[in-house]
Amino acid sequence: MLDFVSKLSAFVSIDVIDSHCQRLSGKLVDASSVEDIISVHRTFMDTLIRLCFVAEPHMLKGVTKLLSVCDMCASYTGRLAGILSTKSGQDAIDTAKRLTSDAQFLRTVQKFSNGFSSSMAQFIRVLTLFSQQQNYALLNILLV
Repeated sequence: MLDFVSKLSAFVSIDVIDSHCQRLSGKLVDASSVEDIISVHRTFMDTLIRLCFVAEPHMLKGVTKLLSVCDMCASYTGRLAGILSTKSGQDAIDTAKRLTSDAQFLRTVQKFSNGFSSSMAQFIRVLTLFSQQQNYALLNILLV
């Protein structure tokens, strides 16, 4: 899950925003009027919205679902870390062993894993179709 979040963040930051900001800067230098600046900026924003999945409901839904599963898992593990942070030494080790061997804990972790895997498979299908339609290498999200 952390790998996905890191790759998504890198994709949006580097592949989309940074690369298109450089293009924007180059085009702004050539702008000769306020209308040119507005047009260049509008094109820039439209591109960012499209490539960051905001304009495509199926893509936005897929990313939102994946990030939601990641957030719920992080909250759950954060609560466990909070419990363990109140312990020290052997008591912390014993508590961690007891918590992680608990059947409820194992079911919860499996639920997060299954939810993420299912959402990721669905997202990959939508991502592949969108990438083909847009003629853009969006699969970098998964490969970088």
